[in-house]
Amino acid sequence: MSSQKVETEDVRTRIIEAALDLFSAKGFHATTTVKIAQKAGVNEVTVFRHFKNKVTLFHEVLNEIKKIGFDAKRIEGLDFDPEDTIRFCVEAIFEIFETFPREIRLLNLALFDGVDGFEETFVQKNMSMAIEFISDAFRKLQDQNRIISKEDPEMLAHMLLCQCLEMATSRIVKKLTPLRKYDRSSLSQSVTRLFLV
Repeated sequence: MSSQKVETEDVRTRIIEAALDLFSAKGFHATTTVKIAQKAGVNEVTVFRHFKNKVTLFHEVLNEIKKIGFDAKRIEGLDFDPEDTIRFCVEAIFEIFETFPREIRLLNLALFDGVDGFEETFVQKNMSMAIEFISDAFRKLQDQNRIISKEDPEMLAHMLLCQCLEMATSRIVKKLTPLRKYDRSSLSQSVTRLFLV
């Protein structure tokens, strides 16, 4: 790889990292490309040389965040018991939120900011994979008569995911949340049990 290409990739990486920091601190609309350029140590023209506009840059930041997301495919080959699968999903959500608070804050701010295409290209795609995986686990538990609920498995999956997302967000965003006094393992077990009665 030529030194110019390495330098170009380094500049691009610095711009994305600066944008991630600023978008997660101030939100999409309050963050200017001038501020991103300053934080990255480049001029604004360089930002636009690498990215068509701020929305394009934002979507590149999202591509980086996708790498940390919950990926059901990484455990599809494992022969988990459905209950273990649900517990795994709950724990994975808490782990992601605690490990990547800056990225999670950006995603929450993006929802409130109403960034063009964000819900369609990021939220729905990533949620649908997790929903499908968790729904399948609930369906298997119902078939084995291991849960009382006969509700639609997809609805149960949505409820579980929303519950976990709310609790995990509360733990990383709110300093005074009562949830902070419980360790992640206890919360994961409790949430899982709620959905297995």
